[in-house]
Amino acid sequence: MWIYFLPMLMVLLCIGAYLIYESGNQYIRYRIIGAMFAAMTLLMAIPFLFIRNIVEPLEHVLMAVRKITEGNLDTTVPIRNSDEIGKIGEQINALSVNIQEILLHVWNHSRDAGVFLERIEHYVRSSEGSPSDTEQDIALIRNSMEEMQNMVKTFEYYDIRMDDDRLVGAIPSWLPDSPGEKEKIS
Repeated sequence: MWIYFLPMLMVLLCIGAYLIYESGNQYIRYRIIGAMFAAMTLLMAIPFLFIRNIVEPLEHVLMAVRKITEGNLDTTVPIRNSDEIGKIGEQINALSVNIQEILLHVWNHSRDAGVFLERIEHYVRSSEGSPSDTEQDIALIRNSMEEMQNMVKTFEYYDIRMDDDRLVGAIPSWLPDSPGEKEKIS
């Protein structure tokens, strides 16, 4: 951090030394020395302000993102200001909430599908259930699975998206000799 301000400090010292050397008046020399001291103090304070207002909040954002990518979805970014870093933190917090909602949605539907499958398995083993009960449970499983598929289709993925119940890989347009066409994956 200090390396960025070191050249300015060196230039300031050189100019100040030259002005002090060339000045014939003692009063002007003291004023130049005072001005140099004030400028050096200001140049030394800038990195502290930079660290406090930019670097530390970015480190908090980075730490929260690392925890979220490790699966700790209860992590939030502390929002101190409404500046750009604060807005990034708000969006990361919203992203974490959305991921939690998606996972809970998938969890609930897969749990329901498991319950319906257990019922069907019981009906098949015991032959107590009527065909209409089995058909109803199968329809409930189908609806639950379709809901999960519809939820997954609403998202845009990196270079993959859902198209007619198939994963479609898009060749990135930034690749050389790439027309940006789509290729079926599955």
